[in-house]
Amino acid sequence: MAKEIAKYINKKHGVSVSAYADAFGEIDTILWFVDYADLGSIEKLRSELILDREYIRKFLRHSDARPLNSREREGSGHSGFSPCHECEHLNR
Repeated sequence: MAKEIAKYINKKHGVSVSAYADAFGEIDTILWFVDYADLGSIEKLRSELILDREYIRKFLRHSDARPLNSREREGSGHSGFSPCHECEHLNR
């Protein structure tokens, strides 16, 4: 799943994403590595992924993530690529 998503992001968004299993930390942890050209490209990719329906479908198909409602989002501090709270626009 992780390598499938990394391959998709690499092809569609033109960045270098790699996925690895954590060998020393918590079991079943996936590590994602992304090579960014600059700080602005981090926000650009994040913005693109939030709107990328195919990326979100791929992610949710293989995960137990779910959209959070606004009450759950408040104070969560979540800011990663995981669409767990950022895909509410797909449910409209």
